[in-house]
Amino acid sequence: MAGSRRWFRYVADDGTPYAIERDESNVELVNLTGDTSAAIPAATIPSNLIPRRVTLTNADSTVTRSIPILTLARYTALNGTPTFALNQFDVDDGENTNITSKTGEKLRRIPRTIDSGKNDADNP
Repeated sequence: MAGSRRWFRYVADDGTPYAIERDESNVELVNLTGDTSAAIPAATIPSNLIPRRVTLTNADSTVTRSIPILTLARYTALNGTPTFALNQFDVDDGENTNITSKTGEKLRRIPRTIDSGKNDADNP
């Protein structure tokens, strides 16, 4: 929500690396990723893979950010309610936020696009 977007390296729970485009300042704030030298994978994150994320909220719940967590190790390390101060590039500069929820990675099933061949009365 703050500003520029950039591509990050997201590593799925099964270890597969994907490219994911998100807000630069928020992702770097929570994931502690100032290093941009890591190669970004050619494959973007599939549409049926919902990345793991945390939700940051301020004390009076007027500021909320949903931020993807790039690695399972970082997701596991985010315990308790650490405080993150939104940085100068955010419209809510200096606002202190805490993790109010953690949501693990989810994989949605993709429906099959085949015809079973059974007669369902739609063709004579």
